[in-house]
Amino acid sequence: MFKFKKKQQFSGTYYFQGRNDEKVRERKKREQSTFARMVGLMGLIVVAIVVIAVRLIFIQVHQGDYYAAKLVTYQVQSKTQDVPRGQIYDRNGTLLVGSEATNVIMYYAPKGIEEKEERAMAKIIADRFEIDLSKLTLRDKQDMLIRDFDKETKTVVTEEEWAAYKAGTLSDTDIYNMKIDRISEDMINQYYSSGELTLEEAYVYTLMNKDINGGNVVVENVSAEDIAFIGERQNILRGFTYSHDYTRVYPYGSTMKSLFGNVSSKTQGIPKDESDTLLALGYQMNSRVGTSGLEKQYESLLGGSGATYNLTYDEETGDPILSQLSQGEKGYNLKLAIDWELQEYINNILETQLRSIAYASGNQYMDRLYVVLMDPNNGDIVAMCGKALDRETGEIYDFADGAYLEAFAIGSSSKGATVYTGFKYGLYTAGEQLYDEPIYIQGTAPKASWTKTAMGNLNEVQALAKSSNVFMFKIAMRLAEANYVPYQPLYINYEAFDKIKRSFGELGLGVKTGIDVPNEERGYQGGDREPEAGNILDASIGQYYTYTPIQMAQYVSTIANGGRRMKPRLVTEAYTNINGDDVTVYTNNVEVLDDVSDEKTAFERIQAGFYAGVNGDGILTGLRKTDYVLAAKSGTAEVFDETGTDYPNQALIAYAPYENPRLTYACIAPREGGNSKTCQSIVGQIFDKYFEKYGLSQ
Repeated sequence: MFKFKKKQQFSGTYYFQGRNDEKVRERKKREQSTFARMVGLMGLIVVAIVVIAVRLIFIQVHQGDYYAAKLVTYQVQSKTQDVPRGQIYDRNGTLLVGSEATNVIMYYAPKGIEEKEERAMAKIIADRFEIDLSKLTLRDKQDMLIRDFDKETKTVVTEEEWAAYKAGTLSDTDIYNMKIDRISEDMINQYYSSGELTLEEAYVYTLMNKDINGGNVVVENVSAEDIAFIGERQNILRGFTYSHDYTRVYPYGSTMKSLFGNVSSKTQGIPKDESDTLLALGYQMNSRVGTSGLEKQYESLLGGSGATYNLTYDEETGDPILSQLSQGEKGYNLKLAIDWELQEYINNILETQLRSIAYASGNQYMDRLYVVLMDPNNGDIVAMCGKALDRETGEIYDFADGAYLEAFAIGSSSKGATVYTGFKYGLYTAGEQLYDEPIYIQGTAPKASWTKTAMGNLNEVQALAKSSNVFMFKIAMRLAEANYVPYQPLYINYEAFDKIKRSFGELGLGVKTGIDVPNEERGYQGGDREPEAGNILDASIGQYYTYTPIQMAQYVSTIANGGRRMKPRLVTEAYTNINGDDVTVYTNNVEVLDDVSDEKTAFERIQAGFYAGVNGDGILTGLRKTDYVLAAKSGTAEVFDETGTDYPNQALIAYAPYENPRLTYACIAPREGGNSKTCQSIVGQIFDKYFEKYGLSQ
């Protein structure tokens, strides 16, 4: 047999030729580079650790107190507390809206408090105090029921709907909305009267948890005995305390209260739709703020700056600790242009008129009256009166804000604006006569002046004094570039509607006046549909568009002063008392919104027409005064019921003295279908009252 010799194993180093040697060298270089990087990285880590250690030692030894104070600061919550709002006075210093001190029960949630304890405290509060449930909405109650009776409210969702929810085709929001849609008042009453939990307890618990940062008002307007009750039970009513507050008082009851506006309660807090803005301005969720009228318009002045507190917590018990930082400053007082004596005088007249004529024949739709007095030289609203009748109960209530919230057709009282339009667009020359005769347009009833017959040739002064409709129709047809042919269709340039609205707006009709209140109404200024040709004629006599009483006042003021459209102002200034002296902090400056006084001829002729209507051969000679000269223009706007019977709006604008106007008057009696003509019957005694108080000369 052959035997093979065992091969010896080579223990040395292999050397490869060519490119194998090159790979070895590259590998060695990579290994050396990686090692160097690791050494460098380790060095950096060591250096960083040393720096951090040194920094920590420095902070502990040298800056420990500083950062300890910082920690306390971050654990402190800053809170504010409302101060009394500024008060509201009339031009002569009569108090109209005041603030009266009161107290409230508040709750600051202790740290770590459990729901069970809060529920127990809510029951004690609900049993002891009268809880006002009037502010609760149906949605509030539904949300509470879902929270308090979760299992029971789930039954309003069907099994099929729950299956769809589990399958992912219905969301949490869908389920919630179903519950809200299906939970009724009866269901709410059923569960909260079952004995397990009352609605009062549930509401108190809601108020306790309204603001996650604490400081929730739970009960308002509490007595000294109520405060003592809380103080004596601090061991079981943890987090409850009392705080100073105020309530609005109205010396004259509901008169003009809607114009003054409302202030939210502490439990209502700031409106949800304004919360982002108000929180950014430093308000708390439970802050009281103006929500309408002057209270809202002048919130920044009336609200003042709240007292500030630091809210901390006891380290052992978690109970809240309040420490006051500043007392805050009460709000500034407002001074109105309103003369309260005159306001009350006119209100009494309007109420008497409504009671005496609203139930008379022809007045079955009459249920409100408005009068606005304005100084044409600076826009001051001297009086803004509105009275409304509830025809079912017979109650008459104040509705002053209706003067800028409601709009009406004002009839011929707008004819001054039509004459202005004729001059503005060069459609007419001063003294030119137009023939007043019935207008016949194909497909429409004849259009004539109130006489129903021809009044003959009239110039613009005579047309205003005698209240010619046809004169205004012919100006409107010129504006619309219409070729009038009796009994034929009337073809017009529809740009006339924009032109007439523009010129009327320059005097104050059909535009917002800028009065210093929120939510001013503009009135109807045409819909989406293209109007009919005849509507331009109606617009020229105040039968198409609608205007507010405050617009009427601005309009007649613009005519009285010769072409300056003044911005109406209810508030003239805000002030505070420093060391016994009143100091003005804000002035609502006189503002001219538009100036068309360069149309001098137009205003002279319009003024002459208003003068002649009362003091010449016009239709208002019964308004003539002996002590001063009154100028005026009346208006009757047709308003038909479903039977076609006309129950018109009766309007009147006026100013005096004619030579140097100091006061303008705007009045409208909607649906005054009888022969009483309230606006005309009361204008003289109102001007008499004003001049009796302030004299005829400035």
